[in-house]
Amino acid sequence: MAASLLQSLMDGVSPQALSTIASRLGESEQSTSKGLTMALATVLAGLIGKSADGGAFQKIFELVTDRSNADAVLDDPVALLGAKPAASDLGSRFLGSVFGGNQSAVGDLLSRSAGVKPSTASSLLHMAAPLVLGFLGKNVRAGGLDASRLMSMLLAQRDSILRAAPAGLGSLIGLPDVREREPVRAAYADSASRSESIPINRGTPKWLWPALAAVGLIGVLWLYSRRDAPAIVTTTADSVLSSAGTAVDSIGANVREAATGLGAFVTRRLPSGLDLRIPERGVEARLVDFIEDDSRPVSDTVWFDFDRLQFATGSATLTPESQEQLRNVSEVLRAYPDVKVKIGGYTDNTGDPAANLTLSQNRATSVTQELVRLGTAANRLEAEGYGEQHPVADNSTEAGRQQNRRISIRVTEK
Repeated sequence: MAASLLQSLMDGVSPQALSTIASRLGESEQSTSKGLTMALATVLAGLIGKSADGGAFQKIFELVTDRSNADAVLDDPVALLGAKPAASDLGSRFLGSVFGGNQSAVGDLLSRSAGVKPSTASSLLHMAAPLVLGFLGKNVRAGGLDASRLMSMLLAQRDSILRAAPAGLGSLIGLPDVREREPVRAAYADSASRSESIPINRGTPKWLWPALAAVGLIGVLWLYSRRDAPAIVTTTADSVLSSAGTAVDSIGANVREAATGLGAFVTRRLPSGLDLRIPERGVEARLVDFIEDDSRPVSDTVWFDFDRLQFATGSATLTPESQEQLRNVSEVLRAYPDVKVKIGGYTDNTGDPAANLTLSQNRATSVTQELVRLGTAANRLEAEGYGEQHPVADNSTEAGRQQNRRISIRVTEK
């Protein structure tokens, strides 16, 4: 497969074909070329957005390998504007599978970004879909690829595809916009010259810091009242209110201890050259220490508990407050490309065991999906829910139950 999917796809559209397409659509050749490039990138990005959902991606892979997905579609792109050949029908099914109910919104975004008529944007999307399918089908057949290997190839070009796609597409397909993520990386790299502050996204609400300050004060007062009690460095889920006032389940250290029990923020330079600002006893630091320590082999029993994750109560929906730690872990995995990990989900023994097992699996899966969205290849991640199995504390006490409700990470290869 060529080094650039987009370049290979656009190379297949001759100048003569592009001129004919522009004429039929009533657009300039320049805007048509821009729009088609964006449309191809949009379709590829939508496919990448489905990579975290194995079932959905497998169904799309079946369209890629469908017998009616012939290479011939690549030889005559202009025909895709005509009488709806079989390739166009397959492309329409593909668009529906990838974008679902967002297809109209995606077309509107493409129209605004490329500066073409809405009808042109729709036509270009319906042209791009069979072209992408035909190109991927050709390469799958030539390389004997399965769904997992195709997914890995797409994810390897994720950032370049998202850069070529319309800005804002990520919010429609569940992927972070790489143009929004790069300033965050720069903020991390520049943090060594600043005070002990936590880097945040540009979109962080202005009221968040006062809220965190209040939480920190509560933590200090609580610790003072418990100053004779032994410190608990790692606890687990605690039902609290998020900064938005929504009930959430906090996985890892509870809010009071997260503010104080993980130590000061320190700078850790990764092999990628990125400087992370992370708590000295947080899961990120412990994970890096384990990966870099050659004397510590991979083991089924060595797990590290996440300490700053939050889910909406009783669900597997991660809250925005979880993004900092997940982003940090994704950067750690980016810096150590040979490392593979497993995410484990756990609950206490309260309630129905089957429901607890399902919730723990869904939460572990949700974490892996978010790591994929942040750039980690899906074939480097596993997720398993254990429900109330493997307790680390006494379920007969509230403190013990809090410790047993957790999300953990284990290195499986390094």
